[in-house]
Amino acid sequence: MERTSNCLSKLDRMNKALRHEEPDRVPISDFFWGSFVKRWREDLKLPDSAEPYSYYDLDWIVTTPDMDPLIRQFETVRENNEEVVVKTGFLAKIRKRFEFPIQASLIILLDVF
Repeated sequence: MERTSNCLSKLDRMNKALRHEEPDRVPISDFFWGSFVKRWREDLKLPDSAEPYSYYDLDWIVTTPDMDPLIRQFETVRENNEEVVVKTGFLAKIRKRFEFPIQASLIILLDVF
């Protein structure tokens, strides 16, 4: 497979940044929650196949493999207009408060199941 010049520019940018060298600019990316992508597609009237990484020509894609020790689906414990609480494969509860930005809204609840 032949890489495009845009791809090669992104690879150069990322490699330089990872080697602590000065790239042409800081590599740009972000992490997108599924609910954000769904609403983003609706608001911009985009097809179901649209994804922000290509749409905004971001430099790298965030990937997070399932690191839980047990392979199981997340379980929704509680969901309402203010928050959602899920149980992970680690059996931890995580609460997302919708009124706060993501950095301030994720709270791991330490109670035992």
